[in-house]
Amino acid sequence: MNLVRCNCFLVGLMLTLIGCTVQHIPKEQSIEPARVPPFKVVGAVKLRNTQASIENIPIAVSPFTVDINYKNFTDLALKLLKNELDKRHAGGGTNAAKEIKLAIIDIKMLPMSGNFRCIINYTVETGDAYVRGLEAIGASWNYQTAIDTAIANVAVGVLNNERILTYLEK
Repeated sequence: MNLVRCNCFLVGLMLTLIGCTVQHIPKEQSIEPARVPPFKVVGAVKLRNTQASIENIPIAVSPFTVDINYKNFTDLALKLLKNELDKRHAGGGTNAAKEIKLAIIDIKMLPMSGNFRCIINYTVETGDAYVRGLEAIGASWNYQTAIDTAIANVAVGVLNNERILTYLEK
């Protein structure tokens, strides 16, 4: 009888969770130095979030839905990017001669066997009119970690783009 009650409780809990929506607030992850190639920034760099939407967007993460905010996620990616540029003495400011614009434009979660895969599509634009759409991926058994890793990989992706590095080194 206790087993039946326990099973009924678990079924009820699962049915409750199916319709639930939670919000994920990303956590900053450190970027391993080996993941960013050596480069020297010449001059100051201004970073700008060009994601206009401030709305929460629901994404499916079985068995529930997670609300995410592209603007906030872009802010975190820019913070990570700024940290890496600061390590190279590329302080920013409103009067910086160079500019990098960034916007996370789409996030998808793919459940895989035993883990989650987060795919982030983003755009990056430099002050010399170079515009590029890129993709970052994060994976983990925990969906929050998969998202946070993908956001960190946005900053890594920007700093591994040859054209962007050439722009920063001019």
